[in-house]
Amino acid sequence: MEQFGRNLKILCATVFLLMVPLKAMAAEWATITADRAVVYSDVQMSSEIGYISKGKKVRVGEVKRNKGRLLPIVINGKIAYLKVEDIENKKKKLSSLEMATERYIKRQNAKEIRKRVSIFGAGSIGKIYHTEKVMGESSKEFNFTGAGFRGYYHHISSGDRYRASFSYHSASTEVQQINYGSLTLDKMWPMIKYEYFDFSYYLGGSLIPLAQYSYDNFFTVNSPGLGAQMGLEMRFNVSKNFSLHLDGGYQYLKFLGFELPENPNFPETIDPSYHSFQTSLNLSYEI
Repeated sequence: MEQFGRNLKILCATVFLLMVPLKAMAAEWATITADRAVVYSDVQMSSEIGYISKGKKVRVGEVKRNKGRLLPIVINGKIAYLKVEDIENKKKKLSSLEMATERYIKRQNAKEIRKRVSIFGAGSIGKIYHTEKVMGESSKEFNFTGAGFRGYYHHISSGDRYRASFSYHSASTEVQQINYGSLTLDKMWPMIKYEYFDFSYYLGGSLIPLAQYSYDNFFTVNSPGLGAQMGLEMRFNVSKNFSLHLDGGYQYLKFLGFELPENPNFPETIDPSYHSFQTSLNLSYEI
């Protein structure tokens, strides 16, 4: 009975000693990828005890040591260490795949938002409806022309599209002239999309910070204004980054009041409004 107890203790100790390297190793195979992988005797890498040539297969532990730089390996029944960068195992392959996937997702997210800026824009606005008279002349006699700049915003995943514009317009008759600058913001919705061109319709509003009205060089007065517009835009892909935009639509403008100088022949104020069909042509560059 005493002999049996002694044998049981020896068996348990042997199993324990065998489990220590197995626990450290966790039965995982790895391939040496460095030309000569250095084998270290301790975690601090203070002593080199040998080398393993490239292509050899070894069993390594799963728990990384020395801030993730080393993995344990059993050499002649003793635990030694290899650099993680010198081997390749399933986890490292997975980690590389995960990092590549993460880099791909970041690149895709960066491409999610596309921005286009018009480097040149020009357009004409022909007034086609009579709304009221300005100093005795009907508003349909005012044909506005102008030019400006426009920027586009397109978020691919959500599909949101916007365009913002700054433009300057002017119109004149023999004795009258109106000039104004406007800021517009339009929400766009795609209708038809082909490989090289697409159609969208838009709806938006305009802000006129300053408009000037002149009468025969006799006086010049200022007024702010508001507007709204809707229409269709066609975009052609000229090259990888350049696109040509052609649009046409309806616009309504309302000047909030030009205060005229005191004169028995002039009213106190005029606040003309205009209904128009407008067209514009823009060349944009994607950034």
